[in-house]
Amino acid sequence: MARVLHLFGGRHAEFKAKDLNYRIIETGAYQTERRTQPSTTTLYHCRNTLLQIGALTKADGHYRLAQRPEIETILSNTEPSTEKLNWEACNAFADLVLQNTDCQTAFFSLFSRQGWLRSAADFREGAIPVSWRSTQAQGSRDRLGVILESEGSGEHRSLATKRVTIGGNRSQDICSILYGVRYWARDELRLVDEYFSLGRGSVMFPIRAENTEAATVVVMDRIIKSVAEDRAWTRFSLQDMISRYCVGERYALAALHLAIKKLVASAPGKVVLIPSAESFAANTLSATFPGTRAHELGSYYRDGSGRLISHIRLHVSIARMNYAQSA
Repeated sequence: MARVLHLFGGRHAEFKAKDLNYRIIETGAYQTERRTQPSTTTLYHCRNTLLQIGALTKADGHYRLAQRPEIETILSNTEPSTEKLNWEACNAFADLVLQNTDCQTAFFSLFSRQGWLRSAADFREGAIPVSWRSTQAQGSRDRLGVILESEGSGEHRSLATKRVTIGGNRSQDICSILYGVRYWARDELRLVDEYFSLGRGSVMFPIRAENTEAATVVVMDRIIKSVAEDRAWTRFSLQDMISRYCVGERYALAALHLAIKKLVASAPGKVVLIPSAESFAANTLSATFPGTRAHELGSYYRDGSGRLISHIRLHVSIARMNYAQSA
């Protein structure tokens, strides 16, 4: 959406809805996930979203850029052709979203133990994990609703502190929260990452605003320091590694997966990847829809041969070598 803001050029430009729609389509400033031209309805939702989060103002039928420091940060850290926001622009956009009452009430408040986290910095530092799962009738594929629960995490425990159930005739709410705000928080604002945990459902957790390469070096170092020196091999499960390094230390799943890939390359013969048959892995999932099943399988690591890796073994010699510095 930053590209839409750039259409206002000199900060004082203004557009009626139909003129803004024309400019968006003419410049390709906004496209659907399928990279197609947006419909009039989609463009309405785009304008309305920017209006609701305070990025635009509207008066006398004209849309204008809001005069806010977050807007200046977004514009100064992006170009009209920018598709993926850098961390500065990402956090500024996240600040706008986190200050929106509707977004907080429906979604982001679940990530807070008390009060609301109204800035990206506070969210990344203080948010707690939130899990969600679908509820279905016995023997039916029809979704009855969705349960979202926030979790206060201790070293060996998780305590549910808040719970919201969406369902019944509120299917529009499910779409707007799960496939609207959640997608935005995870894919665009990169406030959270997400993985599937058997028995809990999909777990969303806050992540640091850190370059993947830099984060990978840290995660590699953490893994190496976790190798036991009193035995030849140390075995790790991917779920435990996600819990420890991603959820526990707020690093994205991509950093963990890249760390494993680099360890395999840096220590041939000293890292053993233990695969899980995809049919077996699929049987542990909760989803009945292909897209959701693919998401849940994303918690596994796929090696260069496409195998689903559920565990890895590291040789004790790795603990005595500094692979993180040489990666």
